[in-house]
Amino acid sequence: MLKNLAYAFIYTSSTGLSVITRIAIPTILLLYLLISSFLKLKPLSNLFYMLPALVAILIILHTSGSFRKILGGLQFVVIFIAIGLAINLLAKFFNFWVVDITSATIASLKGALMFMTIASIFQWTRIEEIRWFLEKIGLGELGTSIAIAFSQIPYIMIVYSEALSTVKLKYGSRYLYKALLPMILHSVNYAKEITEATYIYGIPKYPIDASIKIVDAIIVVASSMMLLLCLYLSITINAFL
Repeated sequence: MLKNLAYAFIYTSSTGLSVITRIAIPTILLLYLLISSFLKLKPLSNLFYMLPALVAILIILHTSGSFRKILGGLQFVVIFIAIGLAINLLAKFFNFWVVDITSATIASLKGALMFMTIASIFQWTRIEEIRWFLEKIGLGELGTSIAIAFSQIPYIMIVYSEALSTVKLKYGSRYLYKALLPMILHSVNYAKEITEATYIYGIPKYPIDASIKIVDAIIVVASSMMLLLCLYLSITINAFL
């Protein structure tokens, strides 16, 4: 399952769209989902508010051909969402203070959508393009470091998955903690190796085509207008509920 999560953060294929479009659309969706936290929408309005984001994410996953990869990674997230909802239900059963179950469910759905949106950035965008974007917004060498760290996350997850599988086969599920120390040591040593290699050899720079075609402008403008319209309609519907 951890391996499936790693594959959700690996670049899939080219879509022919500009790098600006491939970064802008998921970023706009993330901002759209974050704004809802400050609107205090009622459950029905909240569901209507999240519907266009869900449709947009599904379109992104379809165009990148990464639908199954994202669903595989989403399984890992759903486990924690289910645990949170179960704890909330138990707390309600024992009359402890709890969040309303409807609000908790909507928040869980929003969390799943945000995960899919973040993963879609990596499915849509190569790591050198992410580095280029971070440098363009003024992060400089920090942007390069962040890009390098992101590029190694899938590898680390796959190694952790293999380590856990090995310990499980040898000792059983009750002794998975035995993999903790080797995993920590591997992470430290691997980070040291990456740092040394970066310091000695540097990071190669690849030419990034940031040109924006007419279709890119249409997609970004149309997506933004659709989300703004849904924002307005959600607030209007909320006022009448």
